[in-house]
This record gives sequence, structure tokens and C-alpha cells, in this order.
Amino acid sequence: MAYTIIQVEDKLVAVMKADAGLSAACKTIDSFSGEAADLVDQIEQMTALLPAVWAVFGGSIFTESANRSFDDEMRFIILVAAQNLRSRAAAAHGVYEILELLKGLLTNNNLGFNIEPLHPISIDPIAVTNRLAIYGVTFKTLFSLD
Repeated sequence: MAYTIIQVEDKLVAVMKADAGLSAACKTIDSFSGEAADLVDQIEQMTALLPAVWAVFGGSIFTESANRSFDDEMRFIILVAAQNLRSRAAAAHGVYEILELLKGLLTNNNLGFNIEPLHPISIDPIAVTNRLAIYGVTFKTLFSLD
């Protein structure tokens, strides 16, 4: 069964919000609708409370699996942001704990859909400033479009 980007992203956010550990660690869990080019400025100016996680669609790769049948490999990036006025290391430490929670929650999770369970691809630093740390953890899933 084919799913839309919105369906998968909404379910991803719902699963993260429903997790007691992640909800206790984060003040904001949502989809990110800002511009990637100005991410740091936007997060510093946001009214969203930190630490926060945001789901972002990271693109799709399509492969032909059979005659006129295609697989959609969707990728989602979970942005994790934490702020600490004491130090850069303290902000990064807060992000690391949330990244571990996300890996445990989302790895091999099919979100209740008929899709290949989520697989982690990478964890990358997006921006680390004196007061703010932002990392992205990328997950992929796969399903048939026929």
C-alpha cells in the first residue's frame, strides 16, 4: 500500500509524542515547517520551547521493483535542538540523550503501517553554537507504490 508523505510524517510525530520518555525529555515535538537555510536563526527566534524534536521529510528514492511497479524509499530527518546557557558541551549533552531515545524508539518501528520498519541512516551535527546544539538523525523506510 502506498502512503503519502503527510501520512508518514504525521504518524512519526504521533509516535514520538506518545512515547513517555521522549515526551518527558522534550518540551516540543512536532513537524518542522521552517526554511533549512536559516535553521539556527529560526530556532533561536522561535517561541517553541527547547529541548525540541521536529520531523522533516528528507526526500524519496524510487526504484523499479517489477514491471511498472516502484518502491518508494522515504527518508525523514528528526531535528533535535537543545539550548544551554552554561556551555556548548551542556547543550550537546542534552541532544545526545534525546538522540539515544529516538534511536531506541524509532529503529525497527513500522509506525503501525504496512511499511518496512524504520532504519537509522546517520546522525549529523547541523549546528553547534555557544548556546545551541542541533543534530539531525535520518531514518528511512520503504514501501511499494503499486
